[in-house]
Amino acid sequence: MNYLRVTKENASDFSSVLPERFCTGRDVSLAAYEDDGAVCGAVSVTYGDNQYDVNWLYVVPEKRRQYVASGLIREIKSMVNVIGIYPIRAEFEISDDNGLYGLFLSVSDPDFPVELDYSYDRYYVTAEDLLSSEVMKKFKMFSDTPIPIWNMEESFRNSVMDIAMEHLAVTDPETFEESCEKKLCLAVMEDNEILSFMLTQVDQNRNLKLSYLYSKAPAALMSMLFRSSQWLKKDYRKAQITFDPVTKEAEKLAHKIFPNAETRAVYEAEF
Repeated sequence: MNYLRVTKENASDFSSVLPERFCTGRDVSLAAYEDDGAVCGAVSVTYGDNQYDVNWLYVVPEKRRQYVASGLIREIKSMVNVIGIYPIRAEFEISDDNGLYGLFLSVSDPDFPVELDYSYDRYYVTAEDLLSSEVMKKFKMFSDTPIPIWNMEESFRNSVMDIAMEHLAVTDPETFEESCEKKLCLAVMEDNEILSFMLTQVDQNRNLKLSYLYSKAPAALMSMLFRSSQWLKKDYRKAQITFDPVTKEAEKLAHKIFPNAETRAVYEAEF
């Protein structure tokens, strides 16, 4: 098996296994191909917060279970080790991992250790989940109406984004802002103070992700979530928003305000 770094210049040669968006910026992408030139698969990782995260791993169906994926994993690790000794992390849902759990188990050995463990439960939240929450019903809604963040004065909008960038370790603010679903990025203010805000992103497949939730006042938080549920019902129909509670505080919050939401176990591999 042969491996080649994928760049903007040769991306078209591997478009069948790797979207072009993973061939620029902070992404390090690698393709696997046979001696006759047949393309077999690709992997891509993005650097941030002193580690690399796998954002793409694909093998053509006819080449699966033939060690192509494991070869890509080992090769991308060797590539980033030349750049700097940083770990690579891959997150995936155990209920829909397409063999990733078994793959990372099989690739691990004394010379290439892979740590594999449960990480957290991912929440899939609908408008109905929000509206049926008992916690939501108990709170008297905040007097000030939540407003879209992009309707705020520039200084307040910048404050919101600065908080999010710091906590999310965002290294490409422009791309992050472009991915925000503006109707579902809301804030509550009182006396020129930001009491609560939420940032929701959308990917290329129109999947929604609640990437950041911040609040100084529970009533303001509930008011904001209630408003977002109205937008969901109106403009997004049966859409789900994923929420990854990666801290104990976030997990407690999710358990209380999204008790009826579907959850799926997320596992993490680090190598």
